[in-house]
Amino acid sequence: MAWTDAQQSAIDSRGENLLVSAAAGSGKTAVLVQRIIDIVLNEKVDVQNLLIVTFTNAAAAEMKDRIQKMLMQRMLDNPQESHYLTKQIQNLPRASISTMHSFCIDILRRNFHMLDLDPSFKIANNALVSIMKTQAMESLFDEAYDSDDVLFLSLVDSYGGTKDDKKLSDLIDKVYNFIQSQPYPLKWLESEAESFNISSFDELSTSKWMQVIKDDIRIKLDAAYDAGKKAIELCKLEGGPLPYLAAIEDDLLLIDDLKSKLEQSFADFIQAIAEVKHSRFAAISKKMKEELDVALVDEVKAIRDTDIKASGIKAIQKSIKNISQGFQLEDIKNLYPLMKALYKTVARYDELYSEIKLANSVLDFSDLEHYALRLLENEAVREDLRAKYTYIFFDEYQDSNIVQETIISAIKREDNLFLVGDVKQSIYRFRLADPTLFIDKYHSYAKADDRPNKRIDLSNNFRSRPAILEFINDIFSAIMNEDLGEVAYDDSAKLIPGMDFPVEKNKVELVVLENHKLEEDDELAEDADMDNPELEAMYVSSRIKELLGKEHYNPKAKEFQKITYRDIVILMRSPKSSIAAFEKVLKDDRIPCYVDYSASYYDVLEVKLFIDLLKIIDNIEQDEALLAVMNSSIGGFSLDEIIEIRVAYKKGAIYQALLSYMADNDNELSIKINTFLDRIKTYRFKEKLQRLDEFLWYLMNDTGYYSDLAAMPGGQMRQENLKALLDKASEFQSNTTNGLFNFLHYIDKLLKDKGDTQEAKALSESEDRVRIMSIHKSKGLEFPVVFVCGLSKGFNKADFKQDIMLHNSLGIGPKYVDLDKNVYRESLPKTAIKIQSNKEMLSEELRILYVALTRAVDTLIMVGSVKDIEKLATRASKSTSTSYLLSQSNYLSWMLIALYKHRDASALRDYAVREVIEDDTSYKSSFKLSLVAKYDLLKLSQREREDIDNMEAILRDYKADSSETLNPEVISVINSRFSYEYPYKEQTMQVSKTSATMLAKSVLDASKISVVIQSMPRFMQKVKTFSASQRGTLMHFAMQNINLNQVASPSEIEDQLDMMHVNELLTSEERASLDSEMLYEFFCSELGKRMRRSKNVIRENSFMLKKDEVLVSGVIDSYFEEDGEWVLVDYKTDYLGTDSKKDKAEMYRPQLELYKEALESSTDKPVKEAYIYLFDIQEAVRVI
Repeated sequence: MAWTDAQQSAIDSRGENLLVSAAAGSGKTAVLVQRIIDIVLNEKVDVQNLLIVTFTNAAAAEMKDRIQKMLMQRMLDNPQESHYLTKQIQNLPRASISTMHSFCIDILRRNFHMLDLDPSFKIANNALVSIMKTQAMESLFDEAYDSDDVLFLSLVDSYGGTKDDKKLSDLIDKVYNFIQSQPYPLKWLESEAESFNISSFDELSTSKWMQVIKDDIRIKLDAAYDAGKKAIELCKLEGGPLPYLAAIEDDLLLIDDLKSKLEQSFADFIQAIAEVKHSRFAAISKKMKEELDVALVDEVKAIRDTDIKASGIKAIQKSIKNISQGFQLEDIKNLYPLMKALYKTVARYDELYSEIKLANSVLDFSDLEHYALRLLENEAVREDLRAKYTYIFFDEYQDSNIVQETIISAIKREDNLFLVGDVKQSIYRFRLADPTLFIDKYHSYAKADDRPNKRIDLSNNFRSRPAILEFINDIFSAIMNEDLGEVAYDDSAKLIPGMDFPVEKNKVELVVLENHKLEEDDELAEDADMDNPELEAMYVSSRIKELLGKEHYNPKAKEFQKITYRDIVILMRSPKSSIAAFEKVLKDDRIPCYVDYSASYYDVLEVKLFIDLLKIIDNIEQDEALLAVMNSSIGGFSLDEIIEIRVAYKKGAIYQALLSYMADNDNELSIKINTFLDRIKTYRFKEKLQRLDEFLWYLMNDTGYYSDLAAMPGGQMRQENLKALLDKASEFQSNTTNGLFNFLHYIDKLLKDKGDTQEAKALSESEDRVRIMSIHKSKGLEFPVVFVCGLSKGFNKADFKQDIMLHNSLGIGPKYVDLDKNVYRESLPKTAIKIQSNKEMLSEELRILYVALTRAVDTLIMVGSVKDIEKLATRASKSTSTSYLLSQSNYLSWMLIALYKHRDASALRDYAVREVIEDDTSYKSSFKLSLVAKYDLLKLSQREREDIDNMEAILRDYKADSSETLNPEVISVINSRFSYEYPYKEQTMQVSKTSATMLAKSVLDASKISVVIQSMPRFMQKVKTFSASQRGTLMHFAMQNINLNQVASPSEIEDQLDMMHVNELLTSEERASLDSEMLYEFFCSELGKRMRRSKNVIRENSFMLKKDEVLVSGVIDSYFEEDGEWVLVDYKTDYLGTDSKKDKAEMYRPQLELYKEALESSTDKPVKEAYIYLFDIQEAVRVI
């Protein structure tokens, strides 16, 4: 592969800490893997001496797979290195290539004794965490109320709910969860509570909160001042509004005065900005107007109205409207005892929760990192890890946090770090990721004197066509900076095309749909009442049908390919509210789609209905759940029948109405009600007799609900979602025996907290469907055709309305509450945190937009919808200042502001109230802007429906003997589709890759494959005994991992197997199934003794061998060196039966001959003997 200079530098640089800032599509994973391979091959650093931290388990698995493939390819190309490469491949499964959590688990298990941890500790799943936290919270409140703690009661009154303690308990848990992103959580919280201990104005004016507020004011004043200077320049131009000059100059003097007061006295500044009055523009005579340039006049007006007034002075007035220095000092003094109480309450909650975890010998995920930190306080442990890891790699570094940073800092050497990521793709702040860690190094590592630290920028994009990259560069150059985005989008950040594409037009489109109300007498008015997602779905559906069958360019294959459904993805910021509309429209238009969105699966219809059934089994007097079940395939009641019951008995609960109807009537409906209620009673009885997971599985089948789902559209996915509920029940059951009521309570908590985002997956990559997914889910992926929808959806600012806000550097931001005076207002800390959090939220949203646009390979289509395009255009025309950008509430506004003066945006400017001076020539991109009215889209949809109806009529009436009346082209299409034969049928029967075992079996014609349809979920299949295949796998595992120096007696083998169980390499059942006597017999045999005497024993060695154009892969159980030659041993655990030893030897001869050939070709040493060892009769049989 030809690397760019920057890539080669990232691969080759040594003796330095590297920060690789890798833009989207820049090949960072390939660079990372190549650097690892070079280190392993050229520097002979064992893979076990590398620490490679990934963001997800899937990324770790992919990394291992890539490394293994490259090592195996190297072994095929260089057989002389096979011994060393074999060792590296064998060590790869044990290498430290994992998430940070997995790494922490590893070091905790190795050093558990230093922390008094149970060596067999387990990681608590979500169900157990929820249960333990609930127990801890209940104990906490019981203790607090019993103690009559005055401060705690004040906390309850100030921040608790009016009905129950849920609001306060949620707050305590929220604070607890938030502080887990700190290295020392409770110390941090105590310190932040103590920061409210302020007694003077001087302390307040120098506080971190006041600095944030002042910095924000400075930014706004500076932006207003710069805008004013620009307006003055425009006034002085030929045709400029010179009469406006005096007013603008007065504005600049006013801003200068405000800046001065801000630095001298905040109290004076507050008074001054509250009294601001702007001079009026001087009048322009009619005669003078004729001589002025209207565009210049409009530009100066817009600068003053938007940049100086709205985004400047008025924005500052709004942000500090609740701030009075006197009030704020008293507020903070009064809040201090409450914040101390909050700290003590959270600390006690932490203590109670920890006690419960200790009693259950479990840790949660945050414990892993914090216990690891405690462990790393020990110098010996730090030095051991520092000595072990020659190089440390951290992938997706932009999504790390300070805890992870502290762990890595404790074990790194002076110059062995390799950090890779892209801060422009940091989109996980909601998971407490801290992009400032990357940003700080981004700036410091770029300095020449910051040795041994170095920054390398990978800017070449090897994914997208140049037109897409130029468009992205134009957008983000205009709007991304250190205030919005937290990083400047300068030349070093711009994407550089790295792939060749043929030039094609209209590959980048921005579509704005106008969702205006149609007149009542319009023929399409009945169909026009739709929300934005439905309108966008209609547009996207029509474009998909238009694109399908056309060609896209594949730059990697260097060829044009037909566009299929699976080439298309629809991305949205948060698809939850739009999924239903898109699914319905696409399915109505016969476009197969798949929703790849990790919303809680309890929210999907089929699971919600089943939960409703569980609710009425637990307590039937729940009207909503009862009605839902009755009016479903489970209950079988029609809507008319339910109405008949309710009309007859209007008062009381539905259940009472059912009982009354049944008592007062003797008809088919009363019999139906009786049968239904009897079934519910039966289920209630059975629930008490069965395990929860078993009962749910029984219920799904007895009601026929599970089978019914299979017949519905998307049936497989629906069934998978229901099975996922079974898995959750099994997980819950393993932690408690509290039954159905508590399970429903647990599910309800997950729904309210949105705490479970696991979604069952049932889509193969090869399935031809359009994908619908969130932008977050798409990170790291690419698609030929990308639709980015929902551009006009507002950003979510719900967190800013909470009573207490939290920030990793600004601490706690509570609402001020005075219960005696019934006063509620925003405190200074909360104002500061809201200002900072708003910037960070908007910056993250901008980075999310960047991720979305960089997914496209060949075609990028962006879609937003608004009520009034004219208003949108006018807003876009007002300003490009950062202050104005920070006031926007959706992606579409940002994009149109950035593109407003683009030569291809003339259609937008036609709608704006004011004129533009001239097109901006700095834009490099070209794109198509489409402004589409709802009427036009509805008209197009109507014509498409008519065309479909006509074609269906033709097909319905089609007869072969009347074909002459039809269009010959239609007949040709019908006949060709029904007579189609796949042209490459023979190739589907050819094998390109196989295993040594299967190839050997095919030689003997002994390969018989049976397919078992597994209808029961895996967790329901409680394996009491292991199958022959499973027993063989376990025996091979034991033979691979047993220490050959500790097999002198059965008890030594027993001890080794027990240790494998302690280390969770074997389950209790697996350990029990292994016979130490049988293993001991092997090591006592002549063959076993020879193996033990050898100084070079290789076990479970993978290989690949090309044979007759087929790539054969396999694993050799063991081989050992004897007098410079190999002795090969293959273990067999199958039952000998009536076969003779000779028969068995002949059966496995082809397989061992393949092993022999592979071993000899890779090592250049001959195989002198090959054996199978039959554990069934405890005897070795020579084959070769």
